Amino acid sequence: MSVMTAATGTSACWGDRIFRGHWYASTRKRFVPQALTNLVQVVTPRRCKALIFKGISPLSVSVCTINTITPTAKRPEEVRDPKSNANASDPLQAYQLYVELDWVRPKVWRRLLVPITIKLSSLHVTLLFGTGWQGGHLHEFIFADANYGRIEPGWDLADGVLDEEHVTLQEALGSRKTFIYVYDYGDNWRHKVKVEKIVKLDTPISSAICLDGENACPPEDVGGAPGYEEFLAALADPADPEHESIKEWIGGSFDPTAFDVAEVNERLNSPAT
Repeated sequence: MSVMTAATGTSACWGDRIFRGHWYASTRKRFVPQALTNLVQVVTPRRCKALIFKGISPLSVSVCTINTITPTAKRPEEVRDPKSNANASDPLQAYQLYVELDWVRPKVWRRLLVPITIKLSSLHVTLLFGTGWQGGHLHEFIFADANYGRIEPGWDLADGVLDEEHVTLQEALGSRKTFIYVYDYGDNWRHKVKVEKIVKLDTPISSAICLDGENACPPEDVGGAPGYEEFLAALADPADPEHESIKEWIGGSFDPTAFDVAEVNERLNSPAT
């Protein structure tokens, strides 16, 4: 999957400008997420991303490349607060999750219903498609006492990440009701997830259901939250020198306020999930 190799002599592109914009912005005390303060520049064929490397000073940045649904469902009846233990074998119970993309404006959020028995490997796909991502990047679940991800030989995951394959959300949560889902280590999309409640269903659900949400998912590889902010500003300003190249990169228009719950549910219930 993601293999990093040294590279030199890369040509400038819109993504490269955005990356340098992030770095200059940080020196000017503009908003940059804390997690992006230690960076290694990563150049892809058409864009550039910020890849987090702990312990590497941003003053000595190196350059490298990286290879890179519509069901109709009744709103369920509330049962109890998630602090109480759920019956893991009860197919008529589900978690109601509130998912919000951190650092992004306009605020991107989703309200999802997932089976109480869902495994983290399936929850990854739910959060991926429920938010609107296309996939193709590494991910990680961050809980209070453990981190989980997909373990494959040669994949560059952080030390201590446990295999998610056979772990359920209920087991990973314990008595807690919040966790973080990170998608794409380069752009560092952090999703804050909260279990709002446990609900009782009329009939079991085999896959997730999106109940509500707002605003479009950012484009893949746009450069994280700071890159998305600059992307929207340039796209909205025809006088911006990058306006035309950004329109070409995104393939025309992009509406940051777009959201269609039926379209999300179609994705969630597609055979790929």
